[in-house]
Parts: sequence; C-alpha cells; structure tokens
Amino acid sequence: MAILKKIYRKDYTGEDIVTQAVYENSAWNYSKETAGTSFAFTPKSDTAVVIGNGLGQRIIDLKLLKKERGFQGSKTLRLYGCNALYRDFDPDFLVVTRDTIAKEIATQNLKSGDYCKNNIVYSSVKNILEYPGNFHVIPQNPGWNSGAIAAYLACFDGHTKVYLIGHDIIDTPGADYNIYTGSNGYHDQSGIGAFYETCMLTVFRTYNQTDFVFVNKTGKGNFPESWKACLNVRRLNLREFVLEADI
Repeated sequence: MAILKKIYRKDYTGEDIVTQAVYENSAWNYSKETAGTSFAFTPKSDTAVVIGNGLGQRIIDLKLLKKERGFQGSKTLRLYGCNALYRDFDPDFLVVTRDTIAKEIATQNLKSGDYCKNNIVYSSVKNILEYPGNFHVIPQNPGWNSGAIAAYLACFDGHTKVYLIGHDIIDTPGADYNIYTGSNGYHDQSGIGAFYETCMLTVFRTYNQTDFVFVNKTGKGNFPESWKACLNVRRLNLREFVLEADI
C-alpha cells in the first residue's frame, strides 16, 4: 500500500515525473520534468462531495449538488467525480484511473467540445505522457482506485468535510455495484472491494481531522470493521444529508 503524506495544495510545489528512461553505459539515465503546479485552487467552502459510481449514486439528482449556497457561494459544495461519470455529469474535478476511460476521454471526444481542456481531469503519469496536454498529475500518485483518490484530493484541496455518495460497500465477494458495468472500460470489478476499503482507511487516518460522511438511502448497511475505529467517519441517510448540506 502506498504511503500517503498529509499535504495540502496550498503547500504543494509539484513533483518530478520520469518522461523517458534510457539504459546506456551499464546504467539507467532518466529524463524528468516537474508536474502538478499547472493550476491553483482555493475552495470557497470547506465542504466537498465525492461522487462514486456505485448504485447508491442514484438516490439523488446530482444537479441539485451544483447550486450556489451561502453568501457569494461561501457554502457551495465542490464536486469530485470518478472515471465514466463525465458521460452524464460534469463534476468540478474528475479522477480517471482506468486507461480505457483515459483513452476515451482524450481521443474519442464523446461530448461536444474538448472535455479535458474545459475541465480539470486527473490521471496517472502513464496517461499524462500518452495523451499530452489532457490530464493533471495526481499528487503523490498513490495508484489507488478513483473513489479513494477523489476522496484524498478533496482533503488535499483543503476541505474539512467530505460527503461520499455512490460509494457502495461491497458485502459479497466478486459482486459488482457499478452503474457503468457493461460499458467501455467496465468489465471486471471483482476484488475491488477489499482494495477500496484499505485505500480509504489510509485516507481516513492520514487526514484524521477531516469529517468523512457516507450518504445512502437509509444511513445503514454494510460497513467495514476496519473503519469503525475511525472517529472521523460517520453515516447519514438521504434526508439527514439534505438537511445538513442544505440541498
């Protein structure tokens, strides 16, 4: 499991990525460039919503999350999404960890206009090099699934309350709760549950002063044992979320 440092965008100066490796004279020579400083972001609000692609995403019309809240937008929710969500909804930030989705979004232009040039899209170093000018590097590049990375980025950007919608906890080994199953890039979801659980636990422990709130229809359901000791993790049902977040 990747080691995650507790850092924030306001203190982040970028990092070196290897653009080329050449073996000569019995040694590897690496060409590097600095990435990660291409835009600045200061949240108006301390609250974010991380939208996963589990079936539970459908409990709410995502458009309701976009409305301006508070004086001069001071309570507006910042929205982080994952992979194929862009086909149906534009979050403020999109995390693309699937190579097939990276290729789709960078080359097939399924939406009008150039999505990557009009939106902030994070992806791996591999995809940044393969599709230059399209993606932003994921700070620290932990190599996780998109839901855990999006939750981490919400913390990295300085949000102190992070709601998680569509983050269904898989309680049956090999089960698949993804709303995009069967479409391009979504053919094998087996095994993702345990990996997601471990990655999220790392986020909870690293950003231990952030309030993480899982939202589903009932506020109940399967919940990993490893998360129960995290005092900064809780659950709400849909009605409680609507009231608390002023939806």
